[in-house]
Formats: sequence, structure tokens, C-alpha cells
Amino acid sequence: MKNFVIALLLLLAFAGCERLIEPSDENAADYLPITPGSTWEYFYNGDYAYGMELVAGNDTIINGKVFKTQHAEGWSEAVNIYRFKGDDIYKVDRKTDEELIFKMAPVGTSWSSRIQYDSVNFSIVKSSVISKGQTMEVYGNTFNDVIHIRSLVENYFANGSSGDYVRNRYFAKGVGIIKEQVEDGNPGFNGLKNYSIK
Repeated sequence: MKNFVIALLLLLAFAGCERLIEPSDENAADYLPITPGSTWEYFYNGDYAYGMELVAGNDTIINGKVFKTQHAEGWSEAVNIYRFKGDDIYKVDRKTDEELIFKMAPVGTSWSSRIQYDSVNFSIVKSSVISKGQTMEVYGNTFNDVIHIRSLVENYFANGSSGDYVRNRYFAKGVGIIKEQVEDGNPGFNGLKNYSIK
């Protein structure tokens, strides 16, 4: 009887542990769905002349890794190149270094990326999850399940200039990046006005 009780307790404990580690039904790709045929039209301060339309392109392979691409209308080279890995989204910079731009993680989670431009010039990008589950309105469109990622970009240049800045990106579930704004005293921002997710 004693062995039966111990076995029952162990079974209940194991079942409880399984519930604790049950995976989320969300993943990083939900917040940047780069699927063939999808489009995103961005305006800067409401003016399309300073914005662009992005179209999901074909996957590309760099150093043996598969990346998703976005192309601007009429451009041959990809404007944005992303790699998805579990709960993380990386963006390729300078076609060599990857910046971790999104992490499916609790509010307050922080991380950093290093982007090397050449043998001496580089940037350190310190990012964190500011909020989750937001509702935002951008150019008259209402987006739910928005995650806010804030990044401090610290530049280290050989000529002594820094130009450090803070960048805010907002990712909406099922849509992608809906707003990007730099904290530089200028209220201007890039915002998503029209989109079609296939």
C-alpha cells in the first residue's frame, strides 16, 4: 500500500510538472508572418513618398541558414532579411551579422546583439520586451496582441562619433511590424497603413 501511495504521488507530481512546461500556442513567426504573396505598405508621418511597400520574397540561404526576405516594390535586392529560430527573430545587418530583434519572452526580458560594420566600427544593440497584449491604432487601423520591443543602439566608431539612439518597434500578431519610431525628439514614425497577409 505504501508503495502504491508513493507511486501515485510521483505520478501526480509528474503530471503537474508537465502542465508547468506546457508550450505556448504562440511563436515568434506569428508576429512577423512573412508568407509568399503578403504585402505591407508603410507611410512615414502619413506620407507615402517617404515610405515603401514591402512584398514577401522567396527564402534565401546564407551560410547554410534559411532566411525569409522582404523586397521593396521595384527593388531587386531584399530590403529586410530575417531568420526565425524558436522564439527568436534575427535580422541580418550588412549581410553578415544578425541582430536579435524579437524574442517571445516575458515582459522585462533583455538581451544584446553586436553588429560589426568593418574591422573597427560596430554597434551594440540592447533590447528588451516592454509590454505585451497591447491594442494600438496606427493610421486608422486597430491592432490587437501587440508586443513592444525597445532597443538602445550604442555606436562605436573609430572617428569618435557616436550617434546613439533608442528605437521602438511594435509587432502585431498575425500582421508583423506595425510601427517603428526612434526617440530623437522628432515625433515622426514609420507606420503600417495597408497590408495583406496570405
